[in-house]
Amino acid sequence: MKIFDKILKFLYTDELPGDDGTNFLHLFAAAGKLKIENLKDFAAKKLFDQIDAENAMEILSISNKYEHQELNVKAFDEIKKKYSKINFKDDWAADTDKVTQIIEAFQKKEDLIRKAEEEFEGLLI
Repeated sequence: MKIFDKILKFLYTDELPGDDGTNFLHLFAAAGKLKIENLKDFAAKKLFDQIDAENAMEILSISNKYEHQELNVKAFDEIKKKYSKINFKDDWAADTDKVTQIIEAFQKKEDLIRKAEEEFEGLLI
């Protein structure tokens, strides 16, 4: 069942979507865009349990866009765990672009360090 169909079903029946392959990120975004707060909160609760280091940036971005503070904090916490070497400031959670730029700069720095170490090890052999 597509996201739009799930929203229509919810609007007519108040029946919440199950875990039948539902993309809760898409459901959250659609509910946010349509301003269906109780469905948005339901999807946010499902996303809360699914946040990990791989999807935290995307969830941070969408939680900022549709103003869900709890989801925003959880996603930002996952990002801070993954990039523990970066001294993130809590107010950056609302600025997804800044967080993205900082992470990209950090990753470039880490890549340069890794390449330099590999070249150095090659000289020692």
